[in-house]
Amino acid sequence: MIDTERFAVAATVETGKGAHGIVIDPSSRHAYVTNPYGDDVAVLDLQELRVVARVRVGDKPNGVSFSPVLVRQQPPVAIKAPEGVGGHDASPGGGDTHGGNGP
Repeated sequence: MIDTERFAVAATVETGKGAHGIVIDPSSRHAYVTNPYGDDVAVLDLQELRVVARVRVGDKPNGVSFSPVLVRQQPPVAIKAPEGVGGHDASPGGGDTHGGNGP
């Protein structure tokens, strides 16, 4: 934590392995910190200066953003390249379509 009036370190909080991306919610109550080497996002209480939760998010989370707009869950969409076109099958569970090491 940085004291912006003195431009000095005010506190240090361990948030996880490889802390990288950070975003603060609009209420300024919580910060969300990505931990690429822990495969999670730490939820930091900015008043108590401690991690209050960890959210497992998968391989190497990097950037993070916050939006106050509620987005409804959309149905999955399968995208397949026409036969003979190289690349990857982007459908859920899809694999490599050009003879690589896909599932």
